[in-house]
Amino acid sequence: MTISTTVQNPLRLFVGGEWLKPESDATIDVHESHTGQLHTTVAEASTKDVDIAVAAARRAFDEGPWPRLSAAERASYLNKLADALESRSEQLARQTTLQNGGLLAMTQGVNTPWGVHALRYYADLVVNSDASEDRDCMNANATINKLPVGVVAAIVPWNVSFIAAMSKIAPALAAGCTLIHKPSPETPLEAYVIAEAAEEAGLPPGVFNVVVADREASEHLVSHDGVDQVSFTGSTAVGSQIAAICAGNVKRCSMELGGNAAAIVLEDMPMQAVIPGLLGTSALLNNGQACIAQSRILVPRSQYDDYVAALSAAANGVQVGDPNEMTTQLGPMVSARHMETILSYIELARSEGATIAAGGNRKQDLPEPLSGGWFIEPTVIADADNKMRICQEEIFGPVVKVLAYESEAEAVAMANDQPYGLSSSVWSTNPEKAAVLASQLMAGSVYVNGAMTIDINVPFGGLKKSGLGAECGPEGLGEYLINQVIFTPKPAAAG
Repeated sequence: MTISTTVQNPLRLFVGGEWLKPESDATIDVHESHTGQLHTTVAEASTKDVDIAVAAARRAFDEGPWPRLSAAERASYLNKLADALESRSEQLARQTTLQNGGLLAMTQGVNTPWGVHALRYYADLVVNSDASEDRDCMNANATINKLPVGVVAAIVPWNVSFIAAMSKIAPALAAGCTLIHKPSPETPLEAYVIAEAAEEAGLPPGVFNVVVADREASEHLVSHDGVDQVSFTGSTAVGSQIAAICAGNVKRCSMELGGNAAAIVLEDMPMQAVIPGLLGTSALLNNGQACIAQSRILVPRSQYDDYVAALSAAANGVQVGDPNEMTTQLGPMVSARHMETILSYIELARSEGATIAAGGNRKQDLPEPLSGGWFIEPTVIADADNKMRICQEEIFGPVVKVLAYESEAEAVAMANDQPYGLSSSVWSTNPEKAAVLASQLMAGSVYVNGAMTIDINVPFGGLKKSGLGAECGPEGLGEYLINQVIFTPKPAAAG
């Protein structure tokens, strides 16, 4: 059965509960990453279109019913939205694979189910959370109310577009906020399907809006006086710019940014047993296009040459090809530009004195129509120093660097010696020892022996330049709530 990847209103914007024609005829091209071919075009929002969307969200929050509904009423809408998206789950999975090259096995089995589950999780959480709390004060009684922050701009990346969207949309809607959702220009199709589902679920007008925009209109959205909070997932460079704009406007922001994780492999770990897990959590994780990818592999110096050889042999045996095929292990990069960026980092590694032990080139020997796709060979870099740019910067592709350490203390220091703090991992047959080392790593998440997951019930976020705030769990709901304290007089003392 052929599943359509088309959307109903590609040349419209979903604003105020309607599919509106944008101000201009400007469009954004959407390409198939595995062939390089043009798939469709969608409407590009202008700054004026952003103004209209913000006004719609503002009205829905200031005058509409959404923030004034009971938690149970909002939860009912969230569950209806989950139902509508679940019925479109195959379409969503194939759209993600088409746009960013993520393996269909992952987009079907992880991405779309995760997003649907997020809506149901927050629907349940908000119903079972206290909206207020009474506290005793010295001279008064105090009631602390949890109120929605207001209008939220939800800006998501191209690598896990549906997961990133729902990690913002679900808690923000549950809290009572209204949203302007801005997907990445490379992967806008899922946002259209979410809008179609929101329409089917009957969300009040203006509660959920979608604008596809490039840099100018996106910056206008971030700086807009009608937006109360910006929730962003993407690169640290862009996140820094957004944080500066928000700081200038004294506006709330939360962001999940880049990563450059280190996998510390202890000497007691059987090498051949750990190789598949090391590749699976690094170069092969969403084609290496994952902020939590364990891209620096730290191994004992006594085993260094053996690890380089084993990882290189495994990388050379990876099945690269069509992400729609279940036998494929590594798909394409999201765009030609991103592919060239990764290749430039590989050339930088050579110029810095590192050795390309496996891969290092664009994948050339693929059949039509894949020959036009944006594929890179899984790449293993040896003889690198942790101070090199390839070890300090996020490459965001199927590239791993193998580094040697003399002691476990040195391994921890190397893992922490970089500007990011999103994730890391420890690999050992001794779980107690692994847990001790994990607690020394400056990272928001540490995965022991490949237990890698982002669970909706557990907070996810980074330290240092990897972000501000948290997504998922009750902490994720708290990002969209503010505290209001109401003081009332204490009863006069008797007598």
